[in-house]
Amino acid sequence: MNATRHFVRLGIGTAIVAGLALLIAWWPKGTGQAAAESDTWTCSMHPQIRLPNPGRCPICGMQLIPVSKLPKARGELETRAGLVTEPIQRRELFKEIRTVGKLDYSERQVAYLSSRVNGRVDRLFVDFTGVEVKKGDHLVELYSPELLVAQRELLIGLEAHEREKRRPASEGRNSFFAESTLESARTKLRLLGILDEQIAEIEETRKPTTHLTIFAPIGGTVIEKNVRLGQYLSTGDQVYRIADLDPIWLYLNIYEFDVAWVRFGQTVDVQLEAFPGESFNGSIMFIDPFLDDATRTIRVRVNIKNPDRLLKPQMFATATIHVRLRPDGSPEPTGLEGMFVCPMHPEVMQREPGKCSICAMPLEKVPERHVPRDAVKKDAVKPSDEQQDAPPTPPKPAKSDEPTEHKDHAGHASHAKQSAAEKVPAQKPTISSDGVLAIPVSAVLDTGRRRIAYRLTEEGAYELVDLTLGPRANATDESGKRREFFVVLDGIKEGDQVVSQSGFLLDSQRQIEGMPSLLYPEGQAGTALHSGHGGMGGMGGAAPKTDSTPATPGGDQH
Repeated sequence: MNATRHFVRLGIGTAIVAGLALLIAWWPKGTGQAAAESDTWTCSMHPQIRLPNPGRCPICGMQLIPVSKLPKARGELETRAGLVTEPIQRRELFKEIRTVGKLDYSERQVAYLSSRVNGRVDRLFVDFTGVEVKKGDHLVELYSPELLVAQRELLIGLEAHEREKRRPASEGRNSFFAESTLESARTKLRLLGILDEQIAEIEETRKPTTHLTIFAPIGGTVIEKNVRLGQYLSTGDQVYRIADLDPIWLYLNIYEFDVAWVRFGQTVDVQLEAFPGESFNGSIMFIDPFLDDATRTIRVRVNIKNPDRLLKPQMFATATIHVRLRPDGSPEPTGLEGMFVCPMHPEVMQREPGKCSICAMPLEKVPERHVPRDAVKKDAVKPSDEQQDAPPTPPKPAKSDEPTEHKDHAGHASHAKQSAAEKVPAQKPTISSDGVLAIPVSAVLDTGRRRIAYRLTEEGAYELVDLTLGPRANATDESGKRREFFVVLDGIKEGDQVVSQSGFLLDSQRQIEGMPSLLYPEGQAGTALHSGHGGMGGMGGAAPKTDSTPATPGGDQH
């Protein structure tokens, strides 16, 4: 019995030992081999940590990883990170200023109707607001004793004038006095609101009218009514207010940092909640000379044609000002520069000097306005917020942040390729120079003070380039989609291939490897990499045939 138990225990022990041996034999060798080969351990969250032995990060406590675990080839990186490159091209860029505003009637198209005589309202032809009237339509009829007196003066003057004309010259005519008296009576009636046709009718019939009819001085909409049937009015009492809603005015609030982009005569696209999917066009006709201290905005007036009276005063609107950019990132002229405009009536403009056809004021020349570059902050050091883009300053030479060349040794084949790529600049392709040199916003890594991108060299390496950029703008790409781009002032040229997707992953990998990156322009000081140097810093191997096709892994791995 004891012998049986002994053999059972011996069998169990033998099975356990055999299982452990089999497990060790089949255990993946990659992790242990990588750890054995690596003499540098780092933290994925704090790449500045470099330790010779495994352990935990002294900052966050995360487990350190060997540098040899990093992807060793560009093809491997593209597969895992999804890197996509695209060429730098010239495009038609438009900076879009988006803002809100409210519609209102034109101040120039408003007429106030006041009673010119004391009287009583006997007839009311327009008895509610909102009625559309035409110029010359009758609105109200007044009975006025004062008007009767003025008409009798006219008839007396008319009789005196005719009597003087019949008097023989030998008796001494005083026709001048009679004519001046008659004309004074006519002028008085005109000032009371009697039309010339009514005056002629009174002179012909020799019968005064007991009522005064008030007519609409302009066509438009009755927006205010202050009279009731039977009401007694005094001289100066307001009766109606009429506004013509074509054109209608839109008041926009432009923030202080967008003022430099706004120009007289620019086209504005307007959308309203009342008409979803529809767009109305207008033009900037006036820019207020003062800033609202409470809102830090400047009010801009846009004239919009409204022949069908679809747009109503007090409607809220969303507007977009499309500013076409020059190659240096400054606004393109609107085409009105050099023309002559009336300061009181901006819609009156002509190419030759002269006087306004409305008010006879001398026309003033529209100046050639340029953005004062010294008056705005350099866009290259500002946060890449589309509402804070300012016209750019002239570009400065970009500082190269690539690592210096070092001697080739084991495991550094990719570094050698990168150094060679830096010495041989890529050939600039022959591409049309029309448009603005632009880089996709997704390709730019931005700290607020520094902007970089990763360029694919002819040797198949990714190199870091510092950028000097202009404003953020919009353009239509080859697929017809609207995308955001930056104006390129310096640092990269037309035809260069840049990483447009997953650039942050590439930059993070460079940080871990101790190479120059977005946050560390000079790289991690004192870092000597001995394993995985065929990795992302050099990205050895052939360039992909397409933007997203991984290349065959290359470079030395050890």
